[in-house]
Amino acid sequence: MDPLAGIFGSAARVKLLRLFLFNDDYCAPAADIAKRIAVSTSTLQKELGRLERTGFLKRKQCTIEGASGRKKKVSGWALDGRFRYTAPLKAFLLSANPMHSKEIVSTIGKAGSIKLILISGVFLQNWESRLDILIVGDNIQEKRLESAIKALEALLGKELRFAAFPTKEFEYRLNIYDRLLRDVLDFEHQVILNKITALYPQQRRR
Repeated sequence: MDPLAGIFGSAARVKLLRLFLFNDDYCAPAADIAKRIAVSTSTLQKELGRLERTGFLKRKQCTIEGASGRKKKVSGWALDGRFRYTAPLKAFLLSANPMHSKEIVSTIGKAGSIKLILISGVFLQNWESRLDILIVGDNIQEKRLESAIKALEALLGKELRFAAFPTKEFEYRLNIYDRLLRDVLDFEHQVILNKITALYPQQRRR
């Protein structure tokens, strides 16, 4: 059981807290929220009601993009700016990563023959990083990778910045000192899976 779920009462509540705390000015109808954090509508409605009663959330008219591409107003939910514990609660949840490295590797590993997974950004509270996850592998299936990333986003409550490269392309980019790779590798990051040590020497890790 997730320790935070035990403390806060439910996994769905923790997901909601992360979603609204980690996404500034986020406002959305219940249906969109349920889809984003992967919880049932009935569970979501109960948790929304509880968080509204605590003063954490409030009902609000949200501007969203309709099917035609035109913006429209709908009834939704947003963080209540008057909630007095926003800052300490955000700081606590930022320091409490809900995922272990093994879980990240297992989730992304379903997308193909994964050789390297590197995390930074939101996982390490490194807000200057251009990426949260760097993935290298072969025969990566795009739809499976997208599903894996969405599964991680549902747990974190935040959209992830990621990049995925075939092994040969990664090797090429590494050799030409590709700007994106250097912006990630030269700063704080963590390697949680590495099967291509010849391409990614030990001394490059931090």
